[in-house]
Amino acid sequence: MVREYRLYLDDIIEAVRRIKEFTNDMHFDDFKADIKTQMSIIQRENVR
Repeated sequence: MVREYRLYLDDIIEAVRRIKEFTNDMHFDDFKADIKTQMSIIQRENVR
């Protein structure tokens, strides 16, 4: 059971890393205007 929690947390950490990569040099207004990046992040948040 502890191992499962660890894998779940690892998935969350990896998702956050990817989201940071996607939005690294992006201002919030740019993010709001970029539907592809928004959808990528939403999809990444849902994959666990």
